[in-house]
Amino acid sequence: MAQSDRVEKVGQQNTLFGKAHDITEFKNIKEKRELKEKVKAMFKGGMVRSVIRAIDGNKRLNKLDRLDRKSQGSDIDATMTRADSFGKKTLSTLSTFPANITQSYVALLSKEGDKVYDAFMGHNSRAEDVLSAGRKYYGYDVHKFPLEFTQKAIDRFDKSLYELNLGSSEKCKYENESMDFSITCPPYADVEKYNEIYSEVVQEDLSSKKYEEFLWLYNNCLKETYRVLKSGSFFVIVVGDKHSNGKLQSLMLDTIKICKINGFDLHDINIYDRKSNIGGDLNYKTFILKCRRFPCIHEYILIFKKPEK
Repeated sequence: MAQSDRVEKVGQQNTLFGKAHDITEFKNIKEKRELKEKVKAMFKGGMVRSVIRAIDGNKRLNKLDRLDRKSQGSDIDATMTRADSFGKKTLSTLSTFPANITQSYVALLSKEGDKVYDAFMGHNSRAEDVLSAGRKYYGYDVHKFPLEFTQKAIDRFDKSLYELNLGSSEKCKYENESMDFSITCPPYADVEKYNEIYSEVVQEDLSSKKYEEFLWLYNNCLKETYRVLKSGSFFVIVVGDKHSNGKLQSLMLDTIKICKINGFDLHDINIYDRKSNIGGDLNYKTFILKCRRFPCIHEYILIFKKPEK
């Protein structure tokens, strides 16, 4: 394309030698700048790209205090442990879903008043952010603690704007094509074993299953997500891979396969940069010298679309 096709004359200016000089700028530059500012406003002044770093940009109630086993409080709080993929048990917080991921994709792929479905609710992982964005929230979790924790976090919102369901999303109660958007993050197989964390036995808990059974139950949940979403709606799911017995189990690839089998089209793949690896940099030497792989600091943001009718 010639330069003259890309620019337009917007004025003239005299040079030091008295000769008039054309002032030009790229065509439609004003409209382009206005559009850029409009896009930035969607994401609270930022420009979101395909690699998203974890930034908790609000005061969402999702931080669980580190507790000693001898501390006062409920049995659940006192035994809040995390089982990481190295088989260690450490007193720690449960993993937290980054607020900026929810905020970004809710703004990009839904509109105010939309019904947002979440098959794996967690402890206020996405509910408060969805409601704060002017959407309605409908979530499922098999454990009591996440439901009670989330309820406490969203008490300030009108009860007509959300529903929290205790049970497996394998059997979702909502009607076909009743939801406008879905965003979720499933258990990463047995990385965090929630039956152990919450000191209760729930048969439907995916994190208590071996990987093959996990995938079968996981498929049932994603099939229901497809069913309740409206045609043309988007589904965002954040997943990470895991290693077991020296072998890679790619939950990312299995999720894509399952979603395609159930009818979704793969719309995009983005990266979530969590900045540090599970287990911390103390395990760096183990990764390099024993496992012969680099510490993993990323997860995948998979964006699917239910085809238009």
